[in-house]
Amino acid sequence: MKRLFTITGFFTFLFNAAYAQPAVNDTSNLVPIGLGDSIVVLTSAMSPGAAGPNQTWDFSSLTAPAAGYAQFVYANTTPYTATYPGATRAVKIDIPTGTIYEYDIVSSTKWEQLANNVTAATGDNYSANPKTMLPIPFHYNDNIVDTFYKNAVGPYTVTMTYDGYGTVITPYATYTNVIRMKRSFGGSDYYYDWYTTSPYVIDVVSYDNNTQKYTFIGHSTTGVNNVSGSKTTVQVYPNPFTESTRIAVNTTENMANATLALVDITGRVVREMPANTREITLDRAGLNAGLYFYNIYNNGACLAKGKLSIQ
Repeated sequence: MKRLFTITGFFTFLFNAAYAQPAVNDTSNLVPIGLGDSIVVLTSAMSPGAAGPNQTWDFSSLTAPAAGYAQFVYANTTPYTATYPGATRAVKIDIPTGTIYEYDIVSSTKWEQLANNVTAATGDNYSANPKTMLPIPFHYNDNIVDTFYKNAVGPYTVTMTYDGYGTVITPYATYTNVIRMKRSFGGSDYYYDWYTTSPYVIDVVSYDNNTQKYTFIGHSTTGVNNVSGSKTTVQVYPNPFTESTRIAVNTTENMANATLALVDITGRVVREMPANTREITLDRAGLNAGLYFYNIYNNGACLAKGKLSIQ
């Protein structure tokens, strides 16, 4: 199976950042909507390296062409959301030839892809039987077999193996405590993804053995689309809370157009409200107990983000 820009894993899960054998245990730390970073694709015969613990995968000698940009967005803000109504998140990918989209759905047991490479005319549609990108839980040396349908044709079967962890060096940065996942369709048909573990899991390198294409995502270790030059701190109190909490925002920005989005652990937006005052009161108002993520946007950029929990 070939892929052009499969960015699932670009925005996924926070792993246990232990020095040995980081593992995917749950979806409690999804990367927030609004995170974005650069993306480049190049062809090279360089080996993707060995499997195993404490590896160093060094791709620093590769020279990347002009970059595109990929960003996690709300599925309902994209032009093809009606085709994928079950999507909890989407990725908008701006490349030199145009814009493509990826649509994903997250549950407590897996991260699935509904579609990728989506434009007005084309796209890989997996919604008949979605494609598992990350099973939960998932630990070093685990092997998971997944069956999915592409454009209602199939089944296709892939074996997913968490085969190594260590350090990956890209043309832009060095990342420690990363994991590598191998996705094998049999024989020489396979590819790899390298994920960071802090502050969020980001698929910083992908390799497709069919095309010998490397995809590098990220010129930085954060990728957060913050307001340039702003100085913002946020205090949530009480946290955890049972009935209501206050979100105090200390910023140099004019907050007249600011909004707050509250997202649950599946990536679903459960509350949106104005954030044009320095102190916001968030009432429980029917929300279930659990972990949530808040994102404060100001004039289209992510000004601040964080976590809160309801008891």
